[in-house]
Amino acid sequence: MKNKIKKQAFRTLIIVFLFGNIFISHNLFAQYTYTTQPNATNGKDAIISEANTSNLGSNPQLWAEASTFAGNSNIGRGVLQFNLTPIPSNAIIVDAKLSLWAWDSNAGIGRHHNSGYNSAYIQRVTGQWQENTIIWSNKPSSTSLHQVTLAASTNQYQDYPNITVTQLIKDMINYGNYGFLFKQVLETPYRWLNFCSSDHTIASERPKLVISYYTLSVEQTNIQCNGQNNGKIKLNVGGSTYATTYLWSNNAVTDSIYNLSPGNYSVIIQYSATDTVIRHYTISQPSAVNISTSSNFAMCEGTTSSIYALASGGTGTNFTYHWDNNLSNSAVHIISPAL
Repeated sequence: MKNKIKKQAFRTLIIVFLFGNIFISHNLFAQYTYTTQPNATNGKDAIISEANTSNLGSNPQLWAEASTFAGNSNIGRGVLQFNLTPIPSNAIIVDAKLSLWAWDSNAGIGRHHNSGYNSAYIQRVTGQWQENTIIWSNKPSSTSLHQVTLAASTNQYQDYPNITVTQLIKDMINYGNYGFLFKQVLETPYRWLNFCSSDHTIASERPKLVISYYTLSVEQTNIQCNGQNNGKIKLNVGGSTYATTYLWSNNAVTDSIYNLSPGNYSVIIQYSATDTVIRHYTISQPSAVNISTSSNFAMCEGTTSSIYALASGGTGTNFTYHWDNNLSNSAVHIISPAL
């Protein structure tokens, strides 16, 4: 894979992954954007058909279908998974748009068909699947939570650009990314939507996902010594042009809170006019330093005694010991008793 990094005069950093069409742009005065439009090598999508026991993972089409096959009712669904690993773990998802382009041939099941109302659902897949082995009998489960409804097509060549899938992407990041499922709202003949898959020969007509996000960086300082109240949590929402507001569990309303005692703290961050996110943090403190001492006393004149000190706890291991009578800083001393 070839990588190019370019920093332009207006302080925009663009990282381009040429192989597989993955782009990450970072504008210091705007939100971050991740765009992916994978090809047959990097893409992962497939069709699963109730009446077809063959794997259809390399098909250039991606459909949601309700029709018949050999005189029997047949349901066809599409699965599509994008690579989300370039999204940083501290990302706050602002927007996600999925674009699908209509299949423009009579091959396969052909173009969109709406002799029946062909509105479809986009759902989140909740189980593992492999592009080269998935069939109807081993298809993964999906959930209707936050599903998106595609309106019925108005013509056979209708593209579906910029479908809002923001909440579905948030759920994938939070609960596991297994991709999207496409299915007809009414799975009875005859109706289908048919799109180009990542295996399509025309690169610009493959499924495309664009995710916009902010980043949340955290600078946390825990208690330095047991019993102190010098913890700190400092937040920074990168990329937001909105006047970000904060409401902490201790009623602070700034991006940073100081002089903290050990314990749990949460904050509600409002990063746009309508969106908030909650984050939780724990300020810890080291255990208290404990000192144990012992000694053996001389019983006869001319013999020596030993005194010991052992420190434990805290955050360190290389303790020093300050004795009186000008003794050194070691933990053990052998002394002669004074007469």
